[in-house]
Amino acid sequence: MSHHAETCRRTAEHLITLIGNADPDTWRAPWHTNDQSLRPVNASTGRPYQAGNWLALILAAHDNAWTSGTWATYRQWQRLGRQVAKGQTGTRCVAVTTTPITSDHDRTEPAQDGQGRQQPRPRVRRGFKRFTVFAGEQLVPEPDATWQLPTPEAADPIGQRSATIDAWIARTGATIRHGGTRASYHRGHDVISTPPAGSFVSWGDYYATIGHELAHWTQHPDRCDRPWPTTIADYAREELVAEFTAAMLGQILGYTPQPQSGHEHYLAHWAALLADEPEALTRAASHAQAAADYLARFINASTEADPQIAS
Repeated sequence: MSHHAETCRRTAEHLITLIGNADPDTWRAPWHTNDQSLRPVNASTGRPYQAGNWLALILAAHDNAWTSGTWATYRQWQRLGRQVAKGQTGTRCVAVTTTPITSDHDRTEPAQDGQGRQQPRPRVRRGFKRFTVFAGEQLVPEPDATWQLPTPEAADPIGQRSATIDAWIARTGATIRHGGTRASYHRGHDVISTPPAGSFVSWGDYYATIGHELAHWTQHPDRCDRPWPTTIADYAREELVAEFTAAMLGQILGYTPQPQSGHEHYLAHWAALLADEPEALTRAASHAQAAADYLARFINASTEADPQIAS
């Protein structure tokens, strides 16, 4: 079994166990949090972990009640002047690698230049490399060390309207219509429907719902172009993508992702899907990363617009 396949299997089994032990009516997934300190970040580079690695580290932090959100490899911790404690078990992640194809037969593939002439184009072979990281909580305690765990800040629920999130929603250009009692994305009309903002318990709940539906909105061919679901398994896959996308965005914007209507219905389907198709989990996380990256482009965009969301 390849490193990638083994990591997919381990992560899928982890989530299946959580679902199997859950009360479908009350279960909150590990990614249902607005605690930005839980967003997995590499202590050495400052870069957040993405896609399947993001999910694996979220699950590991949840299991161990780790709250720093800070991770690094054994050697990276050593370069930071810290030591992983004896007996600690790391969390496996996978990196994508590319290797140039250098054989005479496969070295290039044809490509056309601006005049339609065939030009050689280097080819690469994609692969996967496994690496192991440790959380900041797994280090030998050193009160006088230069590098220290960040102090987690309590995540306050969003109780008031946020101008920052309003502007982000407007900048996406999504058509959002308010009314009715349920939220949904209509692909045929390319429209998001949601109850009026005033019908939600808090602004945080409203923003979480919009984030989830914007995740579905990225399915469109003009955006991330994901396949439109046609079967129950397809819908379960897409719902995982939306769940992960909303969680990734929530950790950036500070809203708390909420279980959506029908969430409990999907739990059994997720467990069955992942048991038969473990790679579906990391594939969903990869799709979610692409969707979150697409939507995150609008957070700091310069164009201002009236969100028109209080109707």
